[in-house]
Amino acid sequence: MAIYWPELKETQPNHWEWVPTTPEKEIEPEQKQADQWKWFSKFSDDDKTKQKVILATQLIDWLQTRDIADNPDKFLEKNPILGDQPSEGDVNKYFIASALGNYLLTKALPPKLRPLLQNASIRLQGDCITGNANLGIGLKF
Repeated sequence: MAIYWPELKETQPNHWEWVPTTPEKEIEPEQKQADQWKWFSKFSDDDKTKQKVILATQLIDWLQTRDIADNPDKFLEKNPILGDQPSEGDVNKYFIASALGNYLLTKALPPKLRPLLQNASIRLQGDCITGNANLGIGLKF
């Protein structure tokens, strides 16, 4: 026996009511398996959470790299795409393209493969942030 809890929903502007929830439609196991290899599928809640973590870590790395760009006498950038002493504009363009590219590639991949890219991205960004912090690189807003 399943229990379905009511949800608070806005039925009219600024008018909220408790509405009973309905059971989700059961998907056949074969269909679930086929959907795992479908390209350009919707993001699951787990996919959404991981993308938010990736975006947050990219933002921190972006701010650290802007600090590197503003202090070329103290720091050298290790990213071969940006070069040793990138300008702040180059850093901005790189991270915008990187964030957008990561999102689009992740969205295109089938759900079965998404965790590979997402986990690798989180690990890479975490290593970059930690390495930068250990060198004394701050966040430049």
